[in-house]
Amino acid sequence: MTATDWPIITIDGPTSSGKGTIARAVARALGWNLLDSGALYRLVALSGAMRGLDPDDVKSHAALAAGMKVEFLTDADGAERVLLAGEDV
Repeated sequence: MTATDWPIITIDGPTSSGKGTIARAVARALGWNLLDSGALYRLVALSGAMRGLDPDDVKSHAALAAGMKVEFLTDADGAERVLLAGEDV
């Protein structure tokens, strides 16, 4: 299978409408991994703030994002953790 053959499901909606809850339930039911794009945006913002980047400096944030080491983990009890450069954030 090529990357373009993989099925993709997107869930859109307003803030706090339950998108993440539905996405996790669907991923769990299908045995899929979940890519939380909102978490990725927040990680770039956090990493930029930690480095003192100007929030409007798009190029610096894009370069930062390209080199970030991010891990999404699920503990045995189902709790989700996000690591940024090995640090639980």
